[in-house]
Amino acid sequence: AMVPVNSLGWQPGDRIATAFDTLLGTAVGAPAYPLVTRVTLDDVTALVAGNIEIAAMARPTIQSTIAARVVSEGQTLGAGLVLAGNRIKSGVAVSVLSTAEPTIHATGSIRLSARDGSAITAEAGLEAASAGGPALGGLVARNEVASAVTLNLAGASLHAGGDLFAEAETTASISSVVSGRQPTAEAGSAASFALTGVIATNAILGDVQLTVANEILT
Repeated sequence: AMVPVNSLGWQPGDRIATAFDTLLGTAVGAPAYPLVTRVTLDDVTALVAGNIEIAAMARPTIQSTIAARVVSEGQTLGAGLVLAGNRIKSGVAVSVLSTAEPTIHATGSIRLSARDGSAITAEAGLEAASAGGPALGGLVARNEVASAVTLNLAGASLHAGGDLFAEAETTASISSVVSGRQPTAEAGSAASFALTGVIATNAILGDVQLTVANEILT
């Protein structure tokens, strides 16, 4: 049995719990510990002759290739199981906060942005071959991306001589190729049996929030 697991934003767990999480998509054996990219301006005054850009961006990436083969010859029994998992949990947060009345002023434009581009690229394949005896193979592949992006403007005064732009965005993606193969028996060979089973799941979970509260924007 193989349990190859790649994760970003999760604490490592023991092998049995990791296999359970990979099979069911839970977080019993590996608690979440998200990768968070954060920019915070709290009670900041800025007077700029030109443009202001306040930005946070993250792009955690996993690339994974897994290939397994189960072979049985004669009257022997071969069995193989692969649990392959790739998981990313990330967050991006930009906050401009104030309890007094500081001012962020630009003669040009003011641009605020929070972006997450988490990505998984995965390939997993399993082949079961028999030359006269049984051969069993099972592959469970699960890819999951959880992305949270927040842009919070609360209480500050933003004044721009040009454009005032605020954006929160996630472009999380999964590219996955999963294959199960059972080679054709050669002509004249003895009767044989081979079985390959594949279960594949891909999930993207996203939460994007842009909040403006008690803000002066001009």
